[in-house]
Amino acid sequence: MDALQREKNLLFELIRFKDWDREQLKILLEPGIQYPWLLGQLCFHRVGGVAFWVLEQSGLAANVNREFRNSLKTVYEMNRLKTGAYQANLARMGELFEAAEFPHAFLKGASLCCRLYPKGLRTSNDYDLLLAPKDISACEKLLKGAGFIQCFYRYGQKPQPATRQQIIACRMNRGETVPFLRKSGEPFMDYVEADLNFSLEEHAKGNLKVVPAMLEETETFLCEGRKISTLSRRDFLIQLCVHLYKEAVGFHWVKDGRDLSLYKFCDLYGLLWEEHSEEFLRSLGERILQFGFTKECYYALYTTCRIFPSLLDFPELKRFMEQRKPEDDGGLNRVIDRENGVTYRYQGDFLDWFFCGDRRSLLKEETD
Repeated sequence: MDALQREKNLLFELIRFKDWDREQLKILLEPGIQYPWLLGQLCFHRVGGVAFWVLEQSGLAANVNREFRNSLKTVYEMNRLKTGAYQANLARMGELFEAAEFPHAFLKGASLCCRLYPKGLRTSNDYDLLLAPKDISACEKLLKGAGFIQCFYRYGQKPQPATRQQIIACRMNRGETVPFLRKSGEPFMDYVEADLNFSLEEHAKGNLKVVPAMLEETETFLCEGRKISTLSRRDFLIQLCVHLYKEAVGFHWVKDGRDLSLYKFCDLYGLLWEEHSEEFLRSLGERILQFGFTKECYYALYTTCRIFPSLLDFPELKRFMEQRKPEDDGGLNRVIDRENGVTYRYQGDFLDWFFCGDRRSLLKEETD
């Protein structure tokens, strides 16, 4: 048995912010837990705030090691402050985009921080927007008029303005632009970063019908009194699935250790917990087929259900997954190096290699 299996089981219980099991948590919290390892994993995967909130809500915060609890409490409180700054800037972005004469949708954290999570559980560092390719120039003009500059930013360094050549190359070869930055003016957030996406895929030449179709069905939510445009629930879920898949199977993401993060699976878990009706899943399935994202969505939803198996207690969702199970393994263990045309495979089960600190070392090149 894995020497850290109990810690891994406890970690998965601590991030079930929709349906924590108090009795199971009590059993797993009996003496002998390797708290330093558990704390490191929770912080690395950006779910420390979730774990503290679950401990508080379940009434078990007093049952854990004091240093562990206090560290998580600090993470949670900092998350609340950071989310406050993020939402203040999001409201300003909403005010700016009231003047936009083109359809757009704020993705990922902008909606999730405001609508899915209690404050302090989910943070975000930037503002991802989805736009039709034809509207990128108009959006760039809007952002530049508000003081944004296209820059490359690395921690500990000053933002470096992008050259015209870099800006053109990014638009031609990727599904997004060079980021737009301006000073934040809020504590705990140095810069406001806007990332403009015009393809759900990593490259610029994906299915050109997907983004315009999604932007025809946007909805809004409120952030500090400002209306923020986002995708419909089913399209929002699809976009998260495609994004998770893109990073999970991309070799350069694996190489950089940024391929799998628990907070992304938490997002999908929370959304599926709220939206799992027969009607919603039927509509979701039709949309996935329409866009041709069957492989990407199955990968993301299957792995999410491995981490959060209680989702399959919903019979509608269990049927949905069974009906879409591929005949082979669906490429669940595959990693693709598109630049060099090489495909790799992990050996073993998803949960066997999820916690490996050097997943690249586990990859085996696939041969014909």
